[in-house]
Amino acid sequence: MMERTGMPSADRPSLSRRKKLIFSLVPVVLLIGTAELMIRIWPSLLGTTAEQLESARLTVVRGESPAFGPSPHTVFRLRPGARNNSQGFVGREFEVAKPEGVLRIACLGGSTTQGGNPQGPRASYPFYLERLLQAQGQAVEVYNYGVSNWTTAETLVNYVLNVQDTQPDIVIVHHAINDVSPRIFPGFRSDYAHYRVPYHRLEIPWLERALLRVSDLYLALRLPEYTGLDITAHTVAPVGPGGYQGGDRPPAGTEVTFRRNLETIGLHVTLHGGRFVLMTMPTDPDQSERWPNFANGVLEHNEIMRELCREHGFGLIDMAAQAAEHPDIAARHFRDIVHVTPKGNEAKAKLAAKTLFD
Repeated sequence: MMERTGMPSADRPSLSRRKKLIFSLVPVVLLIGTAELMIRIWPSLLGTTAEQLESARLTVVRGESPAFGPSPHTVFRLRPGARNNSQGFVGREFEVAKPEGVLRIACLGGSTTQGGNPQGPRASYPFYLERLLQAQGQAVEVYNYGVSNWTTAETLVNYVLNVQDTQPDIVIVHHAINDVSPRIFPGFRSDYAHYRVPYHRLEIPWLERALLRVSDLYLALRLPEYTGLDITAHTVAPVGPGGYQGGDRPPAGTEVTFRRNLETIGLHVTLHGGRFVLMTMPTDPDQSERWPNFANGVLEHNEIMRELCREHGFGLIDMAAQAAEHPDIAARHFRDIVHVTPKGNEAKAKLAAKTLFD
């Protein structure tokens, strides 16, 4: 029988190392857990809000856009909610039947019509236009059909399938910059099929998705990367290694779609007894220097709108010319190259009212 010597067994040193590893991890786990709890209580510690985190989680965990959803005919539209109606547009529900004696105005376009600033639809030019005309004693309804990132292609389809059914007396289109993107996208096609793709979910690696799902801390740290994802991530084709077309202006000949789509809407409106009006788009000169291809594309589109008005007798709200005449005043209202503050949208509404009814 062997005598016990009191010496430790061979496996005891390894057990001790495991304990040391576990004990060394405990402070790290506690630190991460504390940080996670603090961010859940005070997300502002990392410069964000609970609403921003939830919106980003919807984008990256579910692979969905928080603001937009798929549409069978226009690729995407606004998600119905507090600010948006069931049809996927901002503001109140759009009634098909027009009340007797009421003038109905439909405003079509992209984000510059939808709102274009954090204050939302109640700071959009259609909202100000309706309020201004009603204050002048007009019996009027102004409907906002603007959807961020829509080109004239989506607006044309929306007009045919939705807008015309409400029998608007006046249709105002305020488009210019969104059609520049498909013009400088490689492989141009006049139906924009080289640029626009069906609405799709984002593909996020499973481990990344799991961490983003359970951890506000990790999501907040990754937020700068994911907040850059907008509706284009869901609806625009990958640009490919060649990138966008170079140069200071879009390639010649690619403006045909913009002209055709506006002309088609305008001729249909006038054929059915309505009044068709085009509103040119002003640009911020400082931002225009940074994005010359977009700025020059907008200038081309503005001139196309003026030409269409001369050729067909369409109405013209020349906001770009107005801004050029008063650059010091206009400069105060820009938020970026084309989006403006609520005051800027109020100025658009005032010029629209003056042009339409003076």
